[in-house]
Amino acid sequence: MILNVRIRYFLTILSAAVLLSSCGRSFSVEVSNPTGNDRLAEMAEIDGELIASKVKLSEGEEYGVFDKSGERLPSQFTSDGKLIFPVQLNASQKQTFKVKAVPAGENPAQPVACGRVYPERMDDLAWENDKVGFRAYGPTLQRSGERGFGYDIFTKRGTSVPVLEQLYAEETNPAKWELIRELRKTDPAKADSLHRAASYHIDHGYGMDCYAVGPTLGAGVAALIGDNGEILYPWCWKEVEILDNGPLRFRAKLTFHPMEVAEGETVVETRIITLDAGSHFNRTQVSYSGLKSERAIVSGIVLHDKVGGIVADNEKGIIAYEDPTTGPGNGKIFLGHIAGEGFTGTSVNWFSQEESATRNNALGHVLAAASVAPESSYTYWWGFGWDRSDIASFEQWQKELEAASLTFKTVPEVKISSFDVTKIFSYIIGLGAAVMMPLIFFILGVCIGIKPGKALKSGLLVGVGFVGLSVITGLLTSALGPALSKVVEIYGLQLKVFDMGWPAAASVAYNTTVGALIIPVCLGVNLLMLLTKTTQTVNIDLWNYWHFAFIGAVVYFASDSILWGFFAAIICYILTLILADRTAKKFQGFYDGMEGISIPQPFSQGFVPFAEGINWLLDKIPGFNKLNIDAEGMKKKFGLLGEPLFLGVLIGIAIGCLSCKTWSEMANQIPYILGLGIKIGAVMELIPRITSLFIEGLKPISEATKALIARKFKGAKGMNIGMSPALVIGHPTTLVVSLLLIPVTLILAVFLPGNQFLPLASLAGMFYIFPLILPITKGNVVKTFIIGLAMILIGLYFVTDLAPYFTLAAQDVYAQTGDTAVAIPEGFLGGSLDFASSPLAWVIFHLTHTCKWYGVAALVIGTLALAVWNRMKIVKAQKADNQNDNNK
Repeated sequence: MILNVRIRYFLTILSAAVLLSSCGRSFSVEVSNPTGNDRLAEMAEIDGELIASKVKLSEGEEYGVFDKSGERLPSQFTSDGKLIFPVQLNASQKQTFKVKAVPAGENPAQPVACGRVYPERMDDLAWENDKVGFRAYGPTLQRSGERGFGYDIFTKRGTSVPVLEQLYAEETNPAKWELIRELRKTDPAKADSLHRAASYHIDHGYGMDCYAVGPTLGAGVAALIGDNGEILYPWCWKEVEILDNGPLRFRAKLTFHPMEVAEGETVVETRIITLDAGSHFNRTQVSYSGLKSERAIVSGIVLHDKVGGIVADNEKGIIAYEDPTTGPGNGKIFLGHIAGEGFTGTSVNWFSQEESATRNNALGHVLAAASVAPESSYTYWWGFGWDRSDIASFEQWQKELEAASLTFKTVPEVKISSFDVTKIFSYIIGLGAAVMMPLIFFILGVCIGIKPGKALKSGLLVGVGFVGLSVITGLLTSALGPALSKVVEIYGLQLKVFDMGWPAAASVAYNTTVGALIIPVCLGVNLLMLLTKTTQTVNIDLWNYWHFAFIGAVVYFASDSILWGFFAAIICYILTLILADRTAKKFQGFYDGMEGISIPQPFSQGFVPFAEGINWLLDKIPGFNKLNIDAEGMKKKFGLLGEPLFLGVLIGIAIGCLSCKTWSEMANQIPYILGLGIKIGAVMELIPRITSLFIEGLKPISEATKALIARKFKGAKGMNIGMSPALVIGHPTTLVVSLLLIPVTLILAVFLPGNQFLPLASLAGMFYIFPLILPITKGNVVKTFIIGLAMILIGLYFVTDLAPYFTLAAQDVYAQTGDTAVAIPEGFLGGSLDFASSPLAWVIFHLTHTCKWYGVAALVIGTLALAVWNRMKIVKAQKADNQNDNNK
């Protein structure tokens, strides 16, 4: 067993600190029923702005809602900016749902609540859902002189799909009615049969219009009350705007002609009618522009006989009526209203004989009264059931009304978890390596037995090292950036793939679904490999986990599969740990003060196999094996020119000169040119000094770890702490070769056929190519330069090849976060030398995405084989160490 108990504590603490249960492109929603009644046909609503603040959509995406089993629910984004979806909640029940960004066009919702204006039938506005149908009469009917004030209804049965189109198609077919008229002259029976087949007043197995309206309030119209207590009946609507037309919600805005309600007081009525799937009831909001004072308003149901049941419940604000329907054998329709805020009482209003005669022999209204004030509105609910459908009796309908009354006045409570793990994770990552690494080192130091004060100092020194390195590399970028941009402009070097730099790559990595879970996933993989002895590296370089998330994110967006994204990230992590183990001995032997350290960073490790091969080939060239020019040798051979400081000054001056168009401009820019040379020289001189702080901070941790292993686990020698390659980028050979390659890379990028990537922002990341190449070349400047040149050549093509997929991921992250670091200029693709140029990233991407199952199989088999091979190496080395200890 390799790990000490304290190391386990460290991993446990670290895992707990970053383990996140939510991905970057989804969030959880809790919907609860605050009442003691079951709510089995509801729409939950989430504010669209709130959703957008959690998850921003990319092009070609929409929001999807999923239940706890992972099944996607029907949903609709409404015109008033709400995401609605159906819920079924028992009394006091709570349910949790997840909202995700998903590809558009896969919504399982089928049209249920929908409608339109039917100009072919006198401008009826007709709408329906899976249970009921309605219509409101339009301007053509009004112009005809026919008085149709109230709402009409269409009964439905035996179907949950829209039927109004079918009903209207038969009813409004002029050719068919012309044929019926002709047949009545010659064959009345056939004409009658054809009439019955065409009429929507006949039930053809899925419903019909069997309700009488006329000059009354019909099934639920609201109307103002005049100064003498009379109902001011509204005529037909003048204008209509359909705001939402399914699949789950129909909503329309009706505007009416001006109406005089008192002398000098003319109002314009507006109604907004909403019908949701699964409901018997319309929600209607009525308002009146021009209203000068508070006025009484009633909503009512027309009464057609005195036999049917009537309910006028002042306490509950409910009215209901059992309507006999028109025509024989059509059953009974149960109508009802639920009053809203401002309700004042109910009443039954019987017409006089004279008035009944003017209202198509209707007998009166059952009314719910309320009041409406200027600049306000009155909201109520109205609807019906049918005894040939799902409401068997008037008693059942009354219970339905009472339950609906509670439902409408206490909507489902929707809560979005206040524990936004994605933001917490982004916050932690946003601290950066300079803050994260001291915390990690402090926790690790205490866990392995270092006194807190010493552990804190060790962590702070590492943090200071990261700050210093950030400042110095930032100086390189800020100094070279404008000059190189000028060179690009002067010589017309612009290419198709825009260099986003490592900040963009890291942002893409950590702000995608893969990145949100990459740290806990990789820590779990690391722990499993340590326990199975397939690695000896405890990877605490959490900041550089973005490399694993990056390859996972690119695969994710290329394949549109989160599973393949995580697969690629995990494969990359396992291979990196194995490479870190196999390169650790050479690494520790080449660099001073690196005992017990390995480098599990995939960008640096990805070049190792190729560097080994190229170095082997170079050694086969006669004379090359005797060529041994390291940094010290350069100083002896070239004197001052071999010093990184002086070389930096010269290259800085050369680039400054190239950024001038004319000799005259160059003469005028001498202060700038010399200043640029000094800045680049400063970078070359200061980087080694800064990296010494890493080593000073790392030393206590390394020594304590080795002592702990030697003391507690005699058979577990060789465990390494995984650290950033930033520890050693200050080596003179790395500095010299990186600096020499900057201008060479720019030239090659322009002239290489097929390359579309011009590295500018990424040039500071070139240092990280060499930390693991130097132990192979033993610091030989010429070999390192050749290998680096070969890697850059290959890397430029890799970046060009992966640019479309990098762009997909970057555009998604920009849509979510608005992070300008990932904003790709219009007309360009995005790319980055950092990791996108790594052979490891490119191979894993294409084996996973391009080769599909064959590539995946090759990766799995190859990775398992390497893990087993690595374990054999580890076990063999441990046995040899134990044997040596026993011999002593």
